[in-house]
Amino acid sequence: MPAATIMIQGTTSSAGKSLLCAGLCRLFHQDGFRVAPFKAQNMSTKSAMTAGGGEISVSQAFQAIAAKVEPTVDMNPILLKPLGDMTSEIILAGKSIGQIYAAEYRDKYVGVALECIERSYHRLAAEYEIVVIEGAGSPAEVNLKDRDICNMRIARMADAPVLLVANIDPGGALAAIVGTLELLDADEQDRVKGLVINKFRGDFSLLAPGLDFLEKRTFPTSVTSLSWKRTRWAEEADYPWTTSPRSTRNATGLRQWCGTPSTSTSCLGSWGCEMGISVMIVIAFLVDAAIGDPRRATHPVVLMGRAIESLERALRPRRADPGRERFLGAVLAAAIVGGTYVVSRMLLAAVRHICPCAGDVLEIWMLSTALAARGLCDGAMQVRSPLLDGDLPAAKASLSMIVGRDTENLGEEEVVRATVETVAENTSDGVIAPLLFGLIGGAPLALAYKAVNTLDSMVGYKDERYADFGRASAKLDDIASFIPARIAGLFLVAAAGVAGQDCGGAWRIMLRDQRAHPSPNSGVGEAAVAGALGVQLGGANTYEGKISVRPHIGDDLEVLRPRHIEESVYLMYWASVMAMVAGAALRTIFDGVGV
Repeated sequence: MPAATIMIQGTTSSAGKSLLCAGLCRLFHQDGFRVAPFKAQNMSTKSAMTAGGGEISVSQAFQAIAAKVEPTVDMNPILLKPLGDMTSEIILAGKSIGQIYAAEYRDKYVGVALECIERSYHRLAAEYEIVVIEGAGSPAEVNLKDRDICNMRIARMADAPVLLVANIDPGGALAAIVGTLELLDADEQDRVKGLVINKFRGDFSLLAPGLDFLEKRTFPTSVTSLSWKRTRWAEEADYPWTTSPRSTRNATGLRQWCGTPSTSTSCLGSWGCEMGISVMIVIAFLVDAAIGDPRRATHPVVLMGRAIESLERALRPRRADPGRERFLGAVLAAAIVGGTYVVSRMLLAAVRHICPCAGDVLEIWMLSTALAARGLCDGAMQVRSPLLDGDLPAAKASLSMIVGRDTENLGEEEVVRATVETVAENTSDGVIAPLLFGLIGGAPLALAYKAVNTLDSMVGYKDERYADFGRASAKLDDIASFIPARIAGLFLVAAAGVAGQDCGGAWRIMLRDQRAHPSPNSGVGEAAVAGALGVQLGGANTYEGKISVRPHIGDDLEVLRPRHIEESVYLMYWASVMAMVAGAALRTIFDGVGV
């Protein structure tokens, strides 16, 4: 499907096209679209280098950053760098091909340039969902129209609707709009779908009669005013002012002109409000640490659990059929994980349609629900406290809330072992893994991983009931957790050094015993914690009256005591914080922006 397009043209240079395009790029990105900027030809002394070593105008590089995509030479295939005396350096597809006089360029290179432009545009249109196109100068320069490769010819090539922008600050904006429209051909006039009065400041009531005049005098269906706002970024023409795309009238049409859903005018100018995912992850971690994870009816994990129960009832075959059970179990896993991702992404997009800042708040909350550091800490400490008071029955009752094994007949050491094992295993599953998935794909991917964990905990058993039906869920959890578990193990080893535990022992035992656990992933964290604390984990556990004997992990250097619960929680928090900081820093570097 070809990309949707919108083109911003101006009545003059310095009308504010560049920043308006950047604002639209960020706006569409916030709505969940893959968007790219495009300017066929730019004349500027300011350039930026792409990752591939090509040179493009700094304006298109800035617009790419606004769209949160990597700048490429296709976004500005032709760059003319003025050298004076009617001479420019030509940058074609990111590479300099020499210096040339203006007349010679028009006579000899326009055809070559147009071919390059078309190739670049079609590559972008094939890769992205929306292409935001910037014109150059004015489309009504009749003396240059036969050699136009920047404005209406590009609009026709891309079949793009056009917004015509006029700068009101120096005066004459209304006349410039009317004059420009009168000089366009009929088919070009049909492409102009809206007018933008840019850089307005002062009493809006003084402008309103002018907008009413334009709506009656001209054929476009909507007129929009953008207010003046000084920024740190200067346009390529080196003017010390730019515009902020903050609408005061009829801004809902901007998306409709591009064939995308409309939005509230109040947030059109808040594209700078959007936080980076690194910032949101840090805030979400702090929210989880501060208030925990109350499992209300609307908590995502609760909703996942209800959905799993409902789909299991609907999908499970009435007659035993291993092949059919495996297939339908895979359908269950795909539906829950895929549905979680799609629903959460659609919800975020819907909220960001109304206000991007509200979307950020919602995503932070979603991310915090995917993290379980505070819940893990509280659960472990609720076991530790009665042990310190000598109340073993209360400790076993608290333990039964966080483990699946039978707890009635456990002694103090076994209660401590079960708690330490749970903290060690869930350092990855409950904290570090969702942190990493969140840094990669935001709240939707973090919650999708949480759905994988929830499936595994509900149907991923090897008993007679779920051996076939839960097979896909169990395998999916093994795959999704494989890399995060090993990353978590490394951070647990590092945390041992920071927390004053045996860092060398953690590393040695992790390498030696990580495969002793029946799970391909759980043994990594348990081995690292066992080595750090100098204790031995594993052994006999009872599940619904059936004994399961697991290999021992770690060396029995110390007798398990309640203090080891607290020490395992410290290791969990240290490892999580270090993983969060390292991940956020890497994500920030990859994004190319500050936290």
